[in-house]
Amino acid sequence: MRLYLEVVEILPEGAEAGALDFIRIDVTGRDWRAELEAVKELLDPKNKYVIQLHFCGHDECKPCAVEVVEE
Repeated sequence: MRLYLEVVEILPEGAEAGALDFIRIDVTGRDWRAELEAVKELLDPKNKYVIQLHFCGHDECKPCAVEVVEE
């Protein structure tokens, strides 16, 4: 199963969806917490984000699951 760290920007009401920031990093076999700290340094502190782990089962023909880490 592959593991992805995902960061999804929460847009303010009325904002255009095309401006959405989304980051996905393959952290399979790595320390996702260390990757998270590096990514957080790149995020704009004025914006709001949901940070989640995506457990991807596609390679094994299984469903994916998502776990929210931070809101």
